Amino acid sequence: MWKYLCYAVGFIFGTVMLFGGAYVLHSMPSLFADKIKAQLPIVKGTDAWTRYTVPSAPLQVKMYMFNVTNPEEVRKTGAKPILNQLGPFSFNERRKKDVVAVAPDNKTLDYKLYRTYFFQPEDSLPLDSVITLPNAPAFSAFFGADDKAREDEGVANPMAVVSDYLANETLYLTHTADEWLFKGIDLKWLDALNDDGVFLPDQPPNNRFGFYYKKNDTWDERADGIMTISTGVDGNFTNIGRVVKWNKKSDLSYWRGKHCNNIRGTDGQFFHPFVQKDEKLDIFAPDLCRTLSIEFIKTTSIRSIELYRFGISSSFFKPIDYDEETKCYCVKRSHEAKQKFCKLSGVVDVSSCRKKPIVLSTPHFFNGDPLLRQAVEGLAPSAANHDTFIDIEPMTGAVLRVRRRLQVNVEMNQWEGFTATQNLKSTIIHPFIWLDQSVVVPDEIAQKLENKLTKIVRMVRILCYAALITGPIILVATLIFICRDIRTEDKKLRNAKNSSNKKDTGGDYEKVQVILKPLNSNTGGNERGNNN
Repeated sequence: MWKYLCYAVGFIFGTVMLFGGAYVLHSMPSLFADKIKAQLPIVKGTDAWTRYTVPSAPLQVKMYMFNVTNPEEVRKTGAKPILNQLGPFSFNERRKKDVVAVAPDNKTLDYKLYRTYFFQPEDSLPLDSVITLPNAPAFSAFFGADDKAREDEGVANPMAVVSDYLANETLYLTHTADEWLFKGIDLKWLDALNDDGVFLPDQPPNNRFGFYYKKNDTWDERADGIMTISTGVDGNFTNIGRVVKWNKKSDLSYWRGKHCNNIRGTDGQFFHPFVQKDEKLDIFAPDLCRTLSIEFIKTTSIRSIELYRFGISSSFFKPIDYDEETKCYCVKRSHEAKQKFCKLSGVVDVSSCRKKPIVLSTPHFFNGDPLLRQAVEGLAPSAANHDTFIDIEPMTGAVLRVRRRLQVNVEMNQWEGFTATQNLKSTIIHPFIWLDQSVVVPDEIAQKLENKLTKIVRMVRILCYAALITGPIILVATLIFICRDIRTEDKKLRNAKNSSNKKDTGGDYEKVQVILKPLNSNTGGNERGNNN
């Protein structure tokens, strides 16, 4: 009785392990999905709100500037600029999102991004390092005057006015790193222009030029604007963090087509959960004035957490006139400029939104058109030093590691009235500064994610696979024992039957012997009598 009960238990247990393991393994994504989705919406008072508005780790920013060692040769003979990279000038950047509005239904929120920079002298060149760079303010002035002249036809030519004040400006300026970055450079000629009633588009504050002048511990209205994002409260987890509007508008107006002006993707801090390797992810980057696509590169890890590494889409490194979707990024006015500039790969001309002759690229024109590097000397592009990537935990969409590298260039060309440019032989996309921005999730947060998610998922998978292996083994073992017992019982029955048959046959033989024995005795006596 006990034996058959054990067989029943083994059969049931093996079946449950086999089909239960298969079911849990198949259903695990959806089982975890509900738990993950419940924790992702960005709602005030939740951990998601805190993580989004006040990131736990500072951004490490290393700035490198391209010191020009032959400025006079460039001015006098149009020689190639010889560049000597100086840096890093290292800072920690703390970010905070100031939520200024939340929709009544909690489906969207508006925020302003505040950045604060802290100098890291132990990992930096001194800020009093002297650097020679292109006279970006002068080129911006001529660019702005040209824009104004095109917009205000029939009025006094702003170009002529600007030329009167900037005719003797130099091609390059020499200042300390701190002046180029945060202190700013006093533009006396701009004060004089304003005194005469001439104001240029998008003038720098206080008529001082600095890459980060008036941008420390503040909100940069022109560069960052107001971002409106989806909180994920609507239940559609693919919308979590998606940028809905920028500066209250759902589309840009800088480019020449709907696709290029379309605002898509997140702000890059995190992505939707359950990221797939075969999908492209979009990031709306205000500093690029456009949406940027990234694509899967490889699998990597932090601790034991598996991450998907995404990098800039290969389409970014093709000329913008490569296909119909990207042609709208070509904003050059003249046919000649379009034929030249719009056929260059690896650059983003942001002059239409910045109102300055600024061109963005990868550092040292990495993966860019060779013509860009041929215009200057001293560049050495490499993937290790100049590539950009984002490491994403695919189940949650959390970004655990970022390396973002961006180069700012000044478009230098001849301007009538700007004497120092007259010997330039062609337009130069002149490297100015490049930024190496990186952040890695703190180890304690990575460990927390590992314990709460990765280890649980791994343990469940191990148990499921163990059940899928053990279940069939138990079933097979149970069937073997059952078959063995059936064979044993069958053998016993056959032996018992054979024994019974043998016993029956032996009894009859003995009876025959008993009957025949007297007959044999009589026969023997007769034979002896006859013999006598």
